[in-house]
Amino acid sequence: MGGCARAVVRQPDGQLVPAHFYTIIANPQMIDRWQADRDFLPTRVNDSPPIAGADKFLTFIREELVPFMDKNYRTAPYRILCGHSYGGLFGIYTLVSSPGLFQADIIISP
Repeated sequence: MGGCARAVVRQPDGQLVPAHFYTIIANPQMIDRWQADRDFLPTRVNDSPPIAGADKFLTFIREELVPFMDKNYRTAPYRILCGHSYGGLFGIYTLVSSPGLFQADIIISP
């Protein structure tokens, strides 16, 4: 998260980015790595368990989280998705599956 936070602090001209906040999605049910990967993977990888849950995670973000944030906070119509590793893969999946949900993407080492 720290890298993503530092990536959006300054604009290319050196000026500070306007006030903003981060929404970090945690999974308190996570017991092992496969559960962590489940939300990011759009398809099954090699001989991993059949855990492809990116479609459900994206549906949650699009239909529950974004409306909740817009209703309860003073949001601007500009959202940035930041993802690293499988989170980066999820970012690419989101770009293809829900263009326009995020206005910018920071995809690191998918």
